[in-house]
Amino acid sequence: MKVDRRFRRGACYALGLFFVLVTTVRAATGSDAETGKTLYAIHCSSCHGATLYGSVNAPSLRNVSRAALDFWLGTGRMPAHLPYAQDIHQRPIFSPAQIASLTEFVMSQSRGSTIMPHVDNTGDLVRGRTLFIMNCAACHGVTGSG
Repeated sequence: MKVDRRFRRGACYALGLFFVLVTTVRAATGSDAETGKTLYAIHCSSCHGATLYGSVNAPSLRNVSRAALDFWLGTGRMPAHLPYAQDIHQRPIFSPAQIASLTEFVMSQSRGSTIMPHVDNTGDLVRGRTLFIMNCAACHGVTGSG
């Protein structure tokens, strides 16, 4: 009798793990809003809520802009790391296709700006460094690490 229960319990765990893996792999291969919805449910909804209205732990995403989402996801700032595991050199956990999927899903629910600014990175690095040191380094540090 006990072996039968253990077998059933193990089978249920294995089936649940299989479902999570299949869902994650399926979510990793597409770039549409449905895939983004799956990724959001797995990685974001525990803090931002299933309906994107936020919670005690995280703000609402109902008015977030496309540029902000791209920045947070593309730099690895989101999903948030645990406080004791913070690393100033965070890496994104999502591929560009996954970031596009998450962005599409959130923007389908958001009233934020859909404009994605173009950044011209052909500027003068020496002048930019000087401006950063004069205006930003006091708070962000000379290396920009905060």
